Amino acid sequence: MLLILLLVVLTGLYIHWRKQPGKTQIPRWILFPGLLFLIIALFRFLNVYKEEAATEPQSLSSVQSAAYSPGFTHAIENIFSSYFQLVDQLAAGNMATAEEQGSRLKLALDSFTIEELVTDTIKYDAVFLSLDNARAETTAIIMDPEIAEKRASLNILSRELYTMLTLLVMADLSYYRLICPDAFGKGNEGWWIGKSADAPNPYGLTGCSSAQRITKTDQPIIK
Repeated sequence: MLLILLLVVLTGLYIHWRKQPGKTQIPRWILFPGLLFLIIALFRFLNVYKEEAATEPQSLSSVQSAAYSPGFTHAIENIFSSYFQLVDQLAAGNMATAEEQGSRLKLALDSFTIEELVTDTIKYDAVFLSLDNARAETTAIIMDPEIAEKRASLNILSRELYTMLTLLVMADLSYYRLICPDAFGKGNEGWWIGKSADAPNPYGLTGCSSAQRITKTDQPIIK
């Protein structure tokens, strides 16, 4: 703004000088170099501004799921398809069927590779950690002898999968994070993810949930 103002002032002075009778050569040597300097400085400023705007790093929330390959996106969808069936079975209290769905989910998690993220070290490490934890909790769901233990493992599993979703910013997936504030007793909340805001509660309770749609603006949980 200052450069533009100086340019306008010098231009005005030059026009005024041109109208004066008996012009000397001194103003010409002052005005012409001054105008040239300001024009060069203005163009350099604009070029620097454009370069800085072009090189400004994108925030995580601006990355779209379109950046991932179809195979990567399909693998995520397979994981959550098995997860939703697991949640349904725990909501119904079906231990045996829940273990079967847990085995399917474990297979989907084990076959999921994240090599596409290797160029982003921070995201790769965070997703790798959540994926590894999700595998461990899924194994616990399969092996736990009591449904209460399976539900406790599901709570941790759901948090890890939610972390993965916020890290990966899967904008094409319309899922909800649901929380039951008293799932494990007064003030001990339980999490799960659903395809809708009224997804069944896997913790054996009714009327005990709040839902929030997972969007690309959610802040990722970095451990």
